[in-house]
Amino acid sequence: MKFRMTRRTCFISAPAGADTTILQNVLNERGLVARVGQEDEISDASLDKNLVNAIVSSDFFIGVLKAGVDNSNVYYEMGVANGTGSRSLIFASPSFKNNVKSIKGSLYMRVSMDNKEAIEFVIDQVINAPEIERDGTQVKVKINKPIGKIAKNLLAEITKPESKWGAHPENAVIQAIGSSGVDVLVRSKYWDSGADMAVWADELEGSVGNPLLIEVKQTISGSTSITRLANQLDSYLESSNAGWLLLLYLKGPEEGSDVWKQFPEYVMHMPVPKFLEKFEERNLVDIVKSLKAASGHIN
Repeated sequence: MKFRMTRRTCFISAPAGADTTILQNVLNERGLVARVGQEDEISDASLDKNLVNAIVSSDFFIGVLKAGVDNSNVYYEMGVANGTGSRSLIFASPSFKNNVKSIKGSLYMRVSMDNKEAIEFVIDQVINAPEIERDGTQVKVKINKPIGKIAKNLLAEITKPESKWGAHPENAVIQAIGSSGVDVLVRSKYWDSGADMAVWADELEGSVGNPLLIEVKQTISGSTSITRLANQLDSYLESSNAGWLLLLYLKGPEEGSDVWKQFPEYVMHMPVPKFLEKFEERNLVDIVKSLKAASGHIN
C-alpha cells in the first residue's frame, strides 16, 4: 500500500444521496482536499481511466456504505482502490447489514456520517499513520516493535494486589499496544464492533489480516458466563470484517483447559500478564502469529 501525505488528497466514494458534508469538513479542516466520486462529471467512455487516475493520485480512499441504497459504485471503486494499492478507509452506517467480510485490509468502521467526533478520531489516526512506500515490487513496512521497559513496568503494576489496572485491564493493554508502533488503534467508543478495541497494522496482513479485534476481561469463570462470552465474541467477529479476535484476561481457565473449546475457532486467548511479558521482547505480530500457530492454523 502507498500512503503519500505530500498531495493530501482524499477520494471519497459514496452512493447517490449520501451526505458526506461532515466528512468533507473534517478532511478540509486538516488540510486535505476531498474529491467526491459521485460528483465527478465523467463520461462512460473515459470512466475507468479517469476513475483509476483519480484514485491513484489521491493520498487515500474513503468508501461510504449506506443502508437501503445501491452501493454498487462504492464496491466497484473499493476494488479499484485495492487493486492500485491505495490505503482504504470504509465507513458504513450502523444499520448497514450487508456482509462486510470481503472488505479485507481496509480500516472498516460502522459510524454514522453525522458522528463528527468518531469521524475526527479515525481520520486523525489514519492521516498520522506511518507512510508506506513501494520500492519496485517490494513494500518497505515500518516494523511494529517490542516495547521493552514499558511492558515490564505495566506487568509489575498489573500484578500488584492493589493494582490501578485491576478493574480496567484494558487500559494497560491499550497503553502497551499504543506504544508498539501499530498503524491504527481504535477503542470501542469510536466504532460499533462491540469488541474493546481494534488494531490495524500492515504486518498483520500476512497472518490474521486487518483488523485484529481485541477483547479484555478481568475474570473469565462460570459455565454460563463462559458460554455467553463465547457467543458474544462470535457475534463480534460476525458483525465486523475481522477474521480473528484476541481475548486477553487477568484471571481465567488454564490455557490448556477444555473450556477453550467452547470458543469460536478464530478466537485466540492469553492472560494479560503473559501477554505483557512477551511484549517485552517480541512485537505484536510475532505474538499473534505464535498464538495462531498454537491454535492449529499455520497459514
